[in-house]
Parts: sequence; structure tokens; C-alpha cells
Amino acid sequence: MEENQTSKRRGRILLIAPQPFFQWRGSPIRVSFDALALAQLGFEVDLLTMPFGEEKHIRGVRIIRIPNMLLVRTIPIGPSFSKAFFDVLLLVKAVWLSLRNHYDFIHGIEEAGALGIFIAKLSGAKLVFEKHSDPSSYRRGKLRNAVMYIYGKIEAFTIRHADSVIGTGPGLVAQAKSICSNKRIYHIFDIPSSLAEINSERVTALRQKLKKQSEEFKKLLLI
Repeated sequence: MEENQTSKRRGRILLIAPQPFFQWRGSPIRVSFDALALAQLGFEVDLLTMPFGEEKHIRGVRIIRIPNMLLVRTIPIGPSFSKAFFDVLLLVKAVWLSLRNHYDFIHGIEEAGALGIFIAKLSGAKLVFEKHSDPSSYRRGKLRNAVMYIYGKIEAFTIRHADSVIGTGPGLVAQAKSICSNKRIYHIFDIPSSLAEINSERVTALRQKLKKQSEEFKKLLLI
């Protein structure tokens, strides 16, 4: 089935992920399955991301990294100078890629959605904005509050100008709809972090083991 899906090309996508890739944390795991799903659906995927993280091979996906000009090993979650610096590099690299390749879609994660507005206009591509978090959740201290207030305004602008919006949770979808109710906004659940098939025999054995331990624990309480 996978061969039939990948044999029919549906278009080319520039997926921009402004997080370390790959790391075992929320957004990178989500991005990994975004890229995998798009490739298996028949899209050609260029994943533009940060210069650090574990190397990860995804069939049908070309992973492109910006240079590590700050020589750092990672970046913290939330706003920071290093994050802003690398976001600028992502924009420059994305513009360069869009001039060299014909992208049908620009898929921007978080603040990369705002970068995607310019890139989509430049290349004539459709823009998909994927929202992973609530800007107010990062507020702490006057400077950070000011930064996140500005980002909230930028995110609202992005939602209004995107061709479609994806939210990773119902609350985020509700936020996006409160900004632009007539926009195509979708809730797409996270894919489980493992694609391993369930072993029913092992599940049954573990269930019986836990039941036995529970019964033994109850007996101890009655002593």
C-alpha cells in the first residue's frame, strides 16, 4: 500500500520546523510524524530545521539544516536570543530554497508559520500553519511577557493569512477560531510516539501479572 501511495506524487512541500530535530520532546516527535505521513501520502518533503539534534532518516524526506553559526548544542524551549537568531537563518535558507525549487505548499510550525507568509507569497505556494502551543503559556517576567505579547499578535496575523491552520489540541483550535472563525482550521491529534504493533499475547500476560500483584497487595492490607 505504501508503494502505491508514494508512486503517485501529490506535490512538493517545504516543512519548516524551528526546533531541534530530532529530540524526544513534543514538537520534534510531532514534526517527525508530520513528515512521515506527508511522504507516505505521496508528497515530496523538504524538512528545513535547526542545526542540532539526533540524525534521523525518514524515507521520502530530505532533511536540510541551517548552519550552526552560534556553535551551541541546543536551544531552550520558549523565546531566546539564540532562537531568534536561528529563526532569521531559517528564513534566509527558506527563501533560497523556494527560489531554487517549486514548492506547492509551505508548512510552517509555530513561528515558522509567520516566516511562511513571506515565502508563500514569494513562491506562489499555499501556506499551512501548524500551532503547537499557547503564547501566553510562556509568559514569565516583564521582558518575556512583552516578547510573547508581540508574538501573539504575529501569530494572529499568521492565522488570518494562512490558507489553512492545524491545531494539536482542541484548546489551540478554539484559540485559532476565535481569531478567524471562517478560516479552515483542523484539529489533528498527535500520532503515538511508537509505531510498534501491539502484541496481544504480551498485553494479556502483563494484565494477568498486574491482576495477580494487585490481589497479593490486597491480601497484605488485610493482614
